[in-house]
Amino acid sequence: MFLLTWHVWDKMLEHWSYLTAIGLVGIVTTTLLFLMRRWIEHRNKQQKAKEKAFSSQIPEKITL
Repeated sequence: MFLLTWHVWDKMLEHWSYLTAIGLVGIVTTTLLFLMRRWIEHRNKQQKAKEKAFSSQIPEKITL
């Protein structure tokens, strides 16, 4: 994704059109959405690990 943005910028530097700008906005938007998704997944994974560690520290009730 990052190389694609650089490639479009490098090849279209001298002859821009309205399609180039639309393409760059699309590429940047897609990249940002991908990075946000990865960050949310990472955060959820950390939260689940904390919950699992916390629940393993709580002793279970013993019934007689």
